[in-house]
Amino acid sequence: MLMVFLTTSYAIVAFHAVNVGRIASMYRTLWASHRLRYLQLNIAQLVAWIGGFLIPIYFSPSSLLVSGMSVTSLCGCMSIYADSRRRSALVNAVLLALNLLLFYLLYLNVYRGWTYIVFCVSTLSVGLAMFAILRLSSDMQTGGLTSSQILATRTWLLWLIPLVYVIADRQFASITPTVLRDTAVLGLMSLILPLYFLQRSIASLGPDKTGILIGFTPMVIVGFELVFLKSVQVPDVVGAAILPVIIVGFALYERSAQRRA
Repeated sequence: MLMVFLTTSYAIVAFHAVNVGRIASMYRTLWASHRLRYLQLNIAQLVAWIGGFLIPIYFSPSSLLVSGMSVTSLCGCMSIYADSRRRSALVNAVLLALNLLLFYLLYLNVYRGWTYIVFCVSTLSVGLAMFAILRLSSDMQTGGLTSSQILATRTWLLWLIPLVYVIADRQFASITPTVLRDTAVLGLMSLILPLYFLQRSIASLGPDKTGILIGFTPMVIVGFELVFLKSVQVPDVVGAAILPVIIVGFALYERSAQRRA
């Protein structure tokens, strides 16, 4: 928890430093226009955060990424279909849903009973929470907040919970210059830069397309897990391999259709 507290602290400081001189107006806008969205965003982040820590421990990192990104891609595609009513978007959504269904069916050979139910519910919840974060962040950005301002304000709950644990467990005594240095690097690489580029993607492409393109991530994670842990589940490989094929295939189809039009 000390690592989580320190990396989150670095992120809060960094994003507030970017907005020096606009902090007061940033929180006024947040309070005046985005109170409900902000509450929903924090709840969604809490669900994704808890799942992001527990699922890799009790199941596997790649199963979290494959399921979560598959759900996010599926939700993004369904949202595009709801707005455009394009048949291609519907077919894309159906294929993504079938790939997700195949992923969970294959996991019937890995887990049984309540363990399987917990696995399905927890991974689906994280995926839905991840897509909710994309949509809510997009709505807040459209409503007058910048990418860095959203990131500066959205991490307080994720900072407060580890703080309470660190104080209760008296972990502040473990902080050393080496710990501060290592967590600063970790915070930059795992939290500050990924969150910033994700938020920029939401601003540039929108939450739906960002949700779809996130589907490329699981294959990378499965590769790292295979290289460093020397072990990976077959459902993770299958789901991670099929997901980008569907995304690329329909991206090429859409581009070809636009050229013909």
